[in-house]
Amino acid sequence: MKKIITLSFALITVILMYGQTISTETKNAEKLLQQEKYKEAVEELKDAIAIIESEQLSSMNKELLPEKVLDYIKADSEENIELSKSYVSGNLKVLSKVYLKNQAANNTNENATEEYMMELPTQVIISISNVPEKFCEAINIVSANQNSMATTTETIESINFKNYRASIRLDKMAKQGIFMAIVGGATIEIITTGIATNKEVLDIANTIDLEKITQYFGK
Repeated sequence: MKKIITLSFALITVILMYGQTISTETKNAEKLLQQEKYKEAVEELKDAIAIIESEQLSSMNKELLPEKVLDYIKADSEENIELSKSYVSGNLKVLSKVYLKNQAANNTNENATEEYMMELPTQVIISISNVPEKFCEAINIVSANQNSMATTTETIESINFKNYRASIRLDKMAKQGIFMAIVGGATIEIITTGIATNKEVLDIANTIDLEKITQYFGK
């Protein structure tokens, strides 16, 4: 019961942040709490939490994922659902967005040429999250490659990215790259297709506002 009361007061205070969007849920929860209907009160609070998480996700998408990176623009989320999954659930925060070249974003199945359809799509996928597995993956890659490594087709390089640990893996033959960086409590991952140089990958990474990331994910 103490936990329910504490959570109720916490939710009431955030009404000031989110206007009246959760006022109904918190008022209902208070009434149910007074009636000792604890299960029902918890359900009302869950609804309020869902509203807050939705508001937070909308704010993070707007603040952290730019509308455009270099000459790539945001792709339609409905057509890229699997690659654009974003959510806030409790302490977990995951943002992901697909970006396409301007001409690719404007192409449709009706007017795309056969030559274009045969080409590997040029795209960028930016993901920002605090998922522990992704954090461990980034740490392992950086730690395993303190010095640059190279094969006939692939290079892996650990770098200092604006005072944060990062790595770039580039397959020049396939024109695919993966940038990963640990920025405060978040892991940034950028997957590129159709890009063949470290500079291009870094240019994309430099469009992300790291200060805003630490504001949402912690330093």
